[in-house]
Parts: sequence; C-alpha cells; structure tokens
Amino acid sequence: MKKIFTIVLLLFSIATFAQGNLQFNQVKSFTGNGYTYANLDTVPKGKVWKIESMGFSKSNNYMTINGTQYLNFSDPYFLGNSIINSQTIKETIWLKSGDVLGWNGYSYVITLIEYNIIP
Repeated sequence: MKKIFTIVLLLFSIATFAQGNLQFNQVKSFTGNGYTYANLDTVPKGKVWKIESMGFSKSNNYMTINGTQYLNFSDPYFLGNSIINSQTIKETIWLKSGDVLGWNGYSYVITLIEYNIIP
C-alpha cells in the first residue's frame, strides 16, 4: 500500500510541473546588413522560440543568448570571388520566455518559430 501511494504521489507531482502544450503562433525573421552588435529581441511572456535556421556573410560572427556567445561562426569557404559561411544547426535551440537573442558580426538572417504555451 505504501508503494502504491508513493507512485500515485510521484505521478501527481510530475503532472503538476508540466509546462503545457505548444501552439504555433508565427514565424519570425531577423536580418541585418553591415556590422551589428545588438540584442535583436526578447522572447515574450507565455511564448517560446525554436531557432530553425541562420545565415551570415563573413567569418567571426556569433549569436548571443542572454549576452553570452552561443555559436561562433569562423569557417568561411569560397565560391568564386565570394566568401560564403554556413552553419548547420545540429541541435535544437529553444529560447524560453525572457531570453534575449542577439548578434555580433556582419550581415545575418535568423529564422525562428514562435509558439504560445497553452496550460
């Protein structure tokens, strides 16, 4: 009986701390030309962001999350006379409510999906 009570209590407490369901809200894109060192936007309350893709024009660029360097892009390759950089996101990058997305470097584009958190 004690084990059953413990299991039920554990399951109830896990369900209590669930974060809710996600509902698609919008697709957002951030772009910049020339050198940029800026906070781009903050994740609104009750929302989460999932970064889907990013691109940039020169080496030594990096994205910041809450002011901390997150990804460093420093491996350019040449296509004709142009330097092309690319970064494949190997892991899912989620930003929670209150997180600040920033960029330090040259021209960029970042695309993300914004979700509403439904309790």
